[in-house]
Amino acid sequence: MTSPPSNAPNSNPQCVDFKRSNGACLGEVQKFDSVNYCALHSASDDRMPDFLDAFDQKVAQGDFNFAWARVPITIVWRDMNITSAVDFSHAKFLSQIVLDVTFEERVTFNGAEFNESVVVGSHFKGPVDFSVCTFNAETNFFRSKFSESVTFSAATFVGEARFNLAVFEKDVNFSATFRDSVQFSGTEEQSTFSLKHRVSFDSIRLDHPELLAIMNTACRPWWFINSSPTKFKFIDVEWPKDHRDEITKAVERYDARGYGRLSEAYRDLAVNSEEEHRYRDASDFRYASMEAQRFAKKDGRAFWTLHWWYWAASGYGERIRRAALCLVGLWLIFGFIYMLAGFARTDVVVSPVATQQVAIPADEVGKPLPLKKALMYSLGVLSLQKPDPKPVTDAATFSVILESVVGPLQAALLILAIRRKFMR
Repeated sequence: MTSPPSNAPNSNPQCVDFKRSNGACLGEVQKFDSVNYCALHSASDDRMPDFLDAFDQKVAQGDFNFAWARVPITIVWRDMNITSAVDFSHAKFLSQIVLDVTFEERVTFNGAEFNESVVVGSHFKGPVDFSVCTFNAETNFFRSKFSESVTFSAATFVGEARFNLAVFEKDVNFSATFRDSVQFSGTEEQSTFSLKHRVSFDSIRLDHPELLAIMNTACRPWWFINSSPTKFKFIDVEWPKDHRDEITKAVERYDARGYGRLSEAYRDLAVNSEEEHRYRDASDFRYASMEAQRFAKKDGRAFWTLHWWYWAASGYGERIRRAALCLVGLWLIFGFIYMLAGFARTDVVVSPVATQQVAIPADEVGKPLPLKKALMYSLGVLSLQKPDPKPVTDAATFSVILESVVGPLQAALLILAIRRKFMR
């Protein structure tokens, strides 16, 4: 950050805030409660003219170091292109602040306190720091654009916070406290957030989580790790379909803990979607939650585990197409088996003499079924019927028993997947 050196001719080392403000002091030093303050840092209300002179002088010189300043005036900056770094860290704003300018370099408000409304519609081309700020009134970042990283870490928003049509092109940290409503909204042409970067709601604190609304933008599930988004309002939000990329990002950020944390975030998003009757989204989130758990296990991709079979057979009861294909596959596979296994022969040998019948010995070998008959037989077993002929060999008997178990189970998974897509 660029700021005047401590020996700059406009700085005043006699002010108590000289060192911690990195030489931001300016104006005559006067005592207040036995402490020396310059015009910028004075706690006395009767020094308004001194503050105005000092403030205007620094702005005219292109010096925007106002660290630890006590700002009693309304600041309105419009149509300006500020090429120097701006530092309002730990400043105390007693009146409204309106910023509609372009900041070319870093902007720092770390630890600042805003006691009146804040209206910002600026383009920030450098990094921005709003960490540990206190916004005691309404805050509005309408149409602001952040080209580099920005943080609101540990900030407190007492009044409403609005980020409508704001654009965050790089990383942004919203691990702040919101006492009132907070709103983010984009447009079809311009998303609020960039999917290529990190947007962190990790450890966000909300007095009224149902008053957080995100609208008309794209979001990524891993952004909501540790944020409990069950009550957030998601309106026309576009979610990525590649859950494996979400897992990769979560693990990069949280190491091995990322699997479990992402799974929990997905579950919270699923609950949110169900409450809002977005059942398709809820189904996708539940599926992704189970996938995160599967990848967390060393044997998660091993076909001999129950978790793997649950995934393969129906996508954890969430994938209609997969469950249907598996059911059709079972029908065809067992139909093929019945073309090889032995069943009781049903043909009756009748003597040429009508009144005579020939006793048929017990059939211990049987014969396979033809294709059409085998498929119909397999369908009957799937539907828990007892079709004829009865199996004779051990292989045929085992196949019928096995299909009568796995077939209805797969059908149940298909019904479950259909239900989860369309109803609660």
